[in-house]
Amino acid sequence: MRHKAIIFDLYGTLIDNFSIKEYSNMLSDMSRILGIEPGEFIKEWLDSFEIRMLGRLKGPEENIEYICNKKGKKPDRKQIKEAVKIRFHFNGDTIKPRKNYIRTLNRLIELGYKLGLISDCSYETVRSWRKSKLCKILSCAIFSSEIGIKKPDIRIYQIACERLNVKPEQCIYVGDGCSNELTGAANAGMTPIKIQVPYEIKDDTYKIGEDKLECRTIKNINELLNLESILG
Repeated sequence: MRHKAIIFDLYGTLIDNFSIKEYSNMLSDMSRILGIEPGEFIKEWLDSFEIRMLGRLKGPEENIEYICNKKGKKPDRKQIKEAVKIRFHFNGDTIKPRKNYIRTLNRLIELGYKLGLISDCSYETVRSWRKSKLCKILSCAIFSSEIGIKKPDIRIYQIACERLNVKPEQCIYVGDGCSNELTGAANAGMTPIKIQVPYEIKDDTYKIGEDKLECRTIKNINELLNLESILG
């Protein structure tokens, strides 16, 4: 076996991306509770993406307080608590593996592959991940908000390899291409594979830094069961 490990992205790969409409509705609900005009709150939330992904805001409460300070608002603790609840509820609902993916991941382990995860995400996703079925299957999970590095920085891929005890050239990286993650994986020495689920192509999804790297494309992780043959 040439490859010893498969490292996955999370959103758009193991789980569905959420739509920008759903995301905006969630932020609008939070903003109304906090007494901030929805458009302003959404803009500030999206503008704080970088520091949220890098863990400089330790959860939704800090993110809310950061925005409220910028807007000169002083919601009470009850308002903040209610807004945080909305955020956690939305995030928890999104961490659901795609149909039959649990079975496929277990089969890949039976075939001898080590499985890992690299995700650019905030504190909320990390908390929801640890309660998910996927968490119990993958050997390691690297989150940008925990280590202060995000894709496509090659260091985040190197950390995953170290934790799986494999070399980058022994790794497959599977992702939908956000955050230029496929280019980052290739630069780190991994073999990138893009996943493009047909039903998501026309969806209005929340994506950052779409990767233009030309590489092998699959529609479902079930195709990885014949990994060596699809790579040639």
